[in-house]
Amino acid sequence: FSQKYKQKKLFFGLTKENSDSLDVYASDRKKGDLEDLFFTLHVADQQSPVHLQVPGLHNISNGLAAAAIAHAAGVDIAVIARGLSTFAPTDRRMEVLDGPGGSRIVNDTYNANPASLDVALDVLSYCRAHRYLALGDMAELGEQSIEFHAQAGRQARDKGVHRLYAVGELSRHAADAFGDKGRHFSGQDQLISQLREDLNDKAVLLVKGSRSSHMERVVDALAEQSQEQSQEVHA
Repeated sequence: FSQKYKQKKLFFGLTKENSDSLDVYASDRKKGDLEDLFFTLHVADQQSPVHLQVPGLHNISNGLAAAAIAHAAGVDIAVIARGLSTFAPTDRRMEVLDGPGGSRIVNDTYNANPASLDVALDVLSYCRAHRYLALGDMAELGEQSIEFHAQAGRQARDKGVHRLYAVGELSRHAADAFGDKGRHFSGQDQLISQLREDLNDKAVLLVKGSRSSHMERVVDALAEQSQEQSQEVHA
C-alpha cells in the first residue's frame, strides 16, 4: 500500500518499540480512573503530555490517527495535545456515568457487534472492581447470531466479568454460555430492578446492545436513580 502512493506518508502507532519508522506514537502510558488515560504524544521530534478522558487503548490509537492528520495539516503539537485532552465522547459511545450506590456505568449502547463488544470488554477488564455486563441482543448477525451471542458470553467470562445480565432472546445464549453467574431477564424492567439491588461502589457496569435493543433505557433508569441518591445526600 505504501509503495503504491508516492505522496509523503506519515506512520502512527501505539509504541515505537517495534518500529523506528513511526512519525506519531505514544509513550509513558498510564491509567488513572476508568475514563482517564495519560500518555506522552510524540510527533516528529516533538512531544507533549496528553490526558485522554475516554477509556480504552483503542481510543489512544484513534487519538494518534487524529494527531497524524492534524500534524499533516500543519497544526502545532501543543494544539493537538490540547484538543485530545479536551475531547469528549458522543452520547452512548464509551460514556462513563455515575450509577446507583456509587457504582460506575460505561454506556456503550449506541450499537453492538462482536468486535465492538470485544473492545469494550477489554476496557472493563482493566478495572479493579466488580465487573458487570448488561447485554442486549446484537442484531443483524445472520445465521450465526446464536453462536455469536454464545461466544460473547464466553468472552465476557474469560475477560474477567463477574456477572452477566442478559435481556433479549438472542442474549439468552450469552447468559447460558457465561455460566453460573449469567442470568437472563424477560424484560428491561426486571433487569433494572436487579441491577438496582446489585450495584454498589465496588462495581463497574458495562451496558451494551444494538440500537434495536434500546439498552439506553437501562442506563437512563440507573443514572436517574444515581441523581436522586445524590440529591438526597445533599438535601
